[in-house]
Amino acid sequence: MSEAKFGDEAMPDAAKGTPEAIARASSDIIRQRTEQAREGMRQASNASTAGVEAAMRAGTSLAEGVQDITNAWAHYAEEVMRQTA
Repeated sequence: MSEAKFGDEAMPDAAKGTPEAIARASSDIIRQRTEQAREGMRQASNASTAGVEAAMRAGTSLAEGVQDITNAWAHYAEEVMRQTA
């Protein structure tokens, strides 16, 4: 059976011209596009969540590094004060 195009989707020749068949084909296409959009949104959400988690880990690591440097400077300043007193 040959097929005609409805948008980007193939539609059987028997469906051409009948409003019910066109409505059915349109409904199927909309359903497929909706499923594709949902999948795309799910993937985007997962990628966004992964990005936020990575940023949080990086921020935590940075804060720990700053705390280590601050502690090292505090100990150094304390040692200098002790030796100069």
